[in-house]
Amino acid sequence: MSENLTLQLNKIIKTTRSRAFAAWTQPSDLVHWFAPGPMQVESVQVDLRVGGAFRWAMKGPSPRTGQDMHIAFIGEYLDIEADKLLRFSWKSEGNPEDTTLVTVAFNDVEGGTEVALTQERISTADVYNRNKMGWSSMLDKLAALHEPSSRKSSKIASGKSKSPFCRQAEGASQQPQTLVGRCIKSVPFHLS
Repeated sequence: MSENLTLQLNKIIKTTRSRAFAAWTQPSDLVHWFAPGPMQVESVQVDLRVGGAFRWAMKGPSPRTGQDMHIAFIGEYLDIEADKLLRFSWKSEGNPEDTTLVTVAFNDVEGGTEVALTQERISTADVYNRNKMGWSSMLDKLAALHEPSSRKSSKIASGKSKSPFCRQAEGASQQPQTLVGRCIKSVPFHLS
């Protein structure tokens, strides 16, 4: 039975709205933070346009159980307002009945940007609690990357986290981007 729950989380990120927005939309940024707890990003595919698809895969020990796992999340971008808002469908790959709606708003606040995440249509309290733990952990990682003491912060904020080859390849095409390892390649990408 579906409970239709809504999760809301807010986090202040010590960066500009444009950098916070890029952290959610650029594979070269997502790889640094988009996996909860000790998990790591395995691959990121982004077709950043309304109707475009994404696939974010992660692996490692589950923050909840400690067991090794591999999971991918897929969805479609439903609304994009540069530096202001992302709205997308969200489900774990292979589980179409688990589709939710995620909205991420980026708001100017003193000292940085408030990232306000809302996830709607959550089916059960267990899924709500897992998602709350996962999103909270990832938002904490994102905030930590933009702390002044973080070494990665200045690299990500300046766009210098990529090798010269990757920066050249990234600018060479307007096709959807895929991150494999630490280099971005433009490749055709569609969810089947």
